[in-house]
Amino acid sequence: MKTLIHTIKGARVIETENVIYCKADGHYTEIYLFKKSQNDKKEYFISTKMISEIEKQLPKTGFYRWHKSYLINFKYFLEFDVAKSCIILETGKEIKISREKKIESKKRLLEYFEYYNSFSNEAFYSKK
Repeated sequence: MKTLIHTIKGARVIETENVIYCKADGHYTEIYLFKKSQNDKKEYFISTKMISEIEKQLPKTGFYRWHKSYLINFKYFLEFDVAKSCIILETGKEIKISREKKIESKKRLLEYFEYYNSFSNEAFYSKK
């Protein structure tokens, strides 16, 4: 699925499945994308929209607001580190889990993998 994201320079069309995570930065949002080519595995750009607005543009099933400042794509989830109270993404990025969301986060993670394993990638990334 593609979506149009407003940027500082104008606008950019992105494939939602390539979004690794989004990070809130005041009234802006840093959007990190997976790159299939070149040596660099990720790139990012800054959107002029708040993270809550970006969240509305992404598929509800594949993305989760892990923390008030982070929206992650479960596709790039690698590890849940209970000792550190964080998750680790395939890029090596560690994102802390708020105490309030710890139980809900674990539940959503399990739901994602149950859902993902029962459907193909295309069905998973279609917007509900």
